[in-house]
Amino acid sequence: MPLIQVEHGEVQAWVAGLVASGLSPSHVRDTVGVLAGVLGLAVRDRRLPSNPAHGVDLPRIKKRRRRYLTAPEVEELADAAGPNGRLPVLVLATAGCVGAS
Repeated sequence: MPLIQVEHGEVQAWVAGLVASGLSPSHVRDTVGVLAGVLGLAVRDRRLPSNPAHGVDLPRIKKRRRRYLTAPEVEELADAAGPNGRLPVLVLATAGCVGAS
C-alpha cells in the first residue's frame, strides 16, 4: 500500500487485528512503534502531511505483581547453583541488587 493511502482508521484496525491475534500488549506496542517511526520519517521527508499512526489506541500493559523468594526458596536455589554458584546467589538474593527500581 502506498504511504499516502495509509489512514488513521486503517492503522487502528490493524492494531485491533494484532490484539485479536493474541500478540502481547508489549509486542503490539513495539510493532506499532516501528510503523509510527517509518511513517514519522515519511512526514519528515514531506511524503506525508501527518503521521496516521499518531493517536491510535494501544493495549495497556498490565503490571505484574512482583513475587519474591522466601528464605527456604533462596537456600534451595543456592544449593541447586552448585559450589561455584551458591555464594553469588546468596549475595544477590540478600543484598537487594536484583529488581530494584
